[in-house]
Amino acid sequence: MQLALGTAQFGLDYGISNQQGKVEQSAVKAILAYALQQGIHTLDTAIAYGNSEHVLGKNIQHPEYFNIISKLSVTDLTDKELTDQVKQSCQRLNSPSLYGLLLHNADELTGKDAKQNYQKLLNLKTLGFCHKIGVSVYNPEQLLTILENFNVDLVQVPCNILDQRFLATPIQQKLEKYNIEVHARSLFLQGLLLMNRESLPLYFHQFQYELERFYLYCQQHQYSPIEACLSFAMMQKAIDYWVVGITELNQLKEITKTIKELKSSPLSENSNKQLASIATNQLNLINPSYWSTS
Repeated sequence: MQLALGTAQFGLDYGISNQQGKVEQSAVKAILAYALQQGIHTLDTAIAYGNSEHVLGKNIQHPEYFNIISKLSVTDLTDKELTDQVKQSCQRLNSPSLYGLLLHNADELTGKDAKQNYQKLLNLKTLGFCHKIGVSVYNPEQLLTILENFNVDLVQVPCNILDQRFLATPIQQKLEKYNIEVHARSLFLQGLLLMNRESLPLYFHQFQYELERFYLYCQQHQYSPIEACLSFAMMQKAIDYWVVGITELNQLKEITKTIKELKSSPLSENSNKQLASIATNQLNLINPSYWSTS
């Protein structure tokens, strides 16, 4: 199981379970150093993540050891404007080029300007600004449409113990056929799956059935929620990197410690089948953009 470090919290007050706001810059430096020590070399950021790129560039001590992926929008930008924007990203990140550039909005590759937008992204790769190009998607339909029309190198998808839509065989066959690198985000569903069940916002009470199945699974296997989420991830061979976002160093330490412990007691295939039964297609639960928690 390979981890990538999500950095939205470095520039934004992000995540339903985040009670601390943006990560302090002093903590960012320690987190990055520890990540490198643990063999985590991939960073996921975006122009839209507040000042995340600037914070990363200021605090990465060895940029040559990291593969940085950033996300952007190309709509309504001329080639020069887009080139200038990516140059500025590289300057903020203190990196001559990026490992990957993803379209933050998958609709840019499914709408009427899809071909034009893809060409803009391809031009950036040709100019040497990045090694790989791709897209961040929210649903399988978006992904299948994009794969049918464009050659992308990397895709980022949501995936967790409740949201297993992208693990469907037809999708996996296409990704494997085109040798596409797959990054999965939302492993802890923005931290929802790690929250104390008694402290969940009122909005989630309507999903008691789905959440109870998860809690029951944890109880049956004597797992903590983080152990259940990570054990699920460890079984998914189709995912190349799991993007995890944190708000403090201790959270990353807990994740890496738990992974090491779980490696000594892998789940059986029967457990894998049980994991599949926990999945749900309730978009109002598994897609955070639908949440109403105010």
